[in-house]
Order: sequence, then C-alpha cells, then structure tokens
Amino acid sequence: MKISVGSGSLHASRELLGVRAGCSRAELKTAYYAAAKVHHPDSATAAGADFARLKDAYDELLPHAPR
Repeated sequence: MKISVGSGSLHASRELLGVRAGCSRAELKTAYYAAAKVHHPDSATAAGADFARLKDAYDELLPHAPR
C-alpha cells in the first residue's frame, strides 16, 4: 500500500492514520501503532518513506487531539 500525504493538512493526516476528527489521544496512538507495525522499515513489505509519512502525520495530529 502506497502512503501519501498531500499538503500536510490535518485532514490528510487523519485520513492517512484512519482516525476521525476529534479523536482522543488514545485512539490516535492506537491507530498510529497499528499503521506503524505494518509500514515499519524492518518489516518485509514496507518502505522507510511510508513510515516517515506516518510519523509526520502522527506528530502533526498529536497536539490537536483532546486529552
């Protein structure tokens, strides 16, 4: 699966991680860990660039997630 984030918008980041607007930090963390497990560079099917995009999306959304 090819991962792409367009302009770095919050919407694109939420879409990438598969979370809804207003999701909790716990939901965001769960979605990030699940996606990271699939796209981690050490896995047989992943590419490092995909993992970097996931990390960027997570870092962008984390400050906006309610505690």
